[in-house]
Amino acid sequence: MSEFDDYQLDPLEEHSTIDLAEELVEVPKRRRGPWLYLGLLLLAILAGWAYWRYSGKPPEAAVPAVERPELPAQPLETAPEEEVDLPVLAESDAWLRDVIGQLSEHPRLATWLVNEDLARRFVAAVVNIADGSSPRSHVRFLQPGGGFRVEETGDRAIAAPATYHRYDTIAAIIGSLHVDGTAKVYRNIRPLLDEAYRDLGYPDGDFDAVATKAAQRLLDTPVLHEVELVEHASSYKYADPRLEGLSEAEKHFLRLGPDNLSEIQAQVRRIATLAGLPVE
Repeated sequence: MSEFDDYQLDPLEEHSTIDLAEELVEVPKRRRGPWLYLGLLLLAILAGWAYWRYSGKPPEAAVPAVERPELPAQPLETAPEEEVDLPVLAESDAWLRDVIGQLSEHPRLATWLVNEDLARRFVAAVVNIADGSSPRSHVRFLQPGGGFRVEETGDRAIAAPATYHRYDTIAAIIGSLHVDGTAKVYRNIRPLLDEAYRDLGYPDGDFDAVATKAAQRLLDTPVLHEVELVEHASSYKYADPRLEGLSEAEKHFLRLGPDNLSEIQAQVRRIATLAGLPVE
């Protein structure tokens, strides 16, 4: 088995998993007191009387329905924006750590939030992914130890399945994010993200469009259970020219492995849909 340096997305060498919960807080069940049963009994009596009173009689003329103005449909799949008292961008790290830290019970999320300039790092990484380039300079804290492993069998070389487990932590953290809460946080902090996007030199840009493009690039990355490699210089490259022609960002996603990539894609699709990003 050969090992080569590459940019890893798993922030820690040790790995753990977490149960994916739809809600972080369980709503307590209300007690069913005697008033509930009394109400049900009353409804049963009224229903019996109505049946006896009107059974066998011709129906009365229907009362014309009152026309009501048609209201625009409110898409349930989009998290609404709320009025939030946001800090200034330069002083937003502590506020973001508190808000984002509530989106998951995974203990390793805190290691991602100790970095500085969280909003700017996130925006810069998203811009890189949308462009197809590597975001490594903005998220070096995600790089674990070790290298990418290759198994050689006869005249074939494939990416070692065991090497994908180094990415289990990042998949578990992203998979543990509260979907609705994450979408709402994204919508509510849009002013901070827009300001960070302008600081990068896009005064008239639409960060939603960039975030959509980055999410779609992740979603379009193929999920492959075996990736064949060929020797190239002192390392390897993908045997399939179509894979070799992928962007650097997509090649990073391929290194997650099929299970982790599938889990992250599903979670990103859920969050993006609720956030109103038109991914396919």
